Amino acid sequence: MKHLRIKEILCVLVLALFIFAVLAQRQQTSDAKAADVGAAVAAACGLEKLEPRGDQAFKKEFGLDPQQFDGGYYAASDDVMEVRELLVVRLKPGDDGAALLETLRQRVQQKIVLFEGYAAEPTALLKSHQLIQRGNFVLFAVCDVPADAAKAFRSAL
Repeated sequence: MKHLRIKEILCVLVLALFIFAVLAQRQQTSDAKAADVGAAVAAACGLEKLEPRGDQAFKKEFGLDPQQFDGGYYAASDDVMEVRELLVVRLKPGDDGAALLETLRQRVQQKIVLFEGYAAEPTALLKSHQLIQRGNFVLFAVCDVPADAAKAFRSAL
């Protein structure tokens, strides 16, 4: 009976440590500037030729007010057939990023529907996009080598 109780306590402790580790990793914050992180990611994944856009373009493309974030970097092309784009957002304290992540997921799905069936390359790029939240930063990248974008994002933070 005593051995069973010890096993139960050990299981609870292991579960508590696991939950703590997951929450601690998710809550990591960075003091980096979104523009610096965005420039690093753009250089790493070949998107440095894309034109950085301002708050108006961000609002138009994503339907979100840029003032609700602590900073951002958005770069895209004017060409309607070009789907490569990069967005790095620094979230304000207390923002879990859920609304932004959902908006970005919906955007990808809408674009896939738009291009699917007649534009194979843009569709493939969209399907292989990177959408990552790490602490107070969110990365959205549509590029040729999405793994490079993710690696550069993590390194820049």
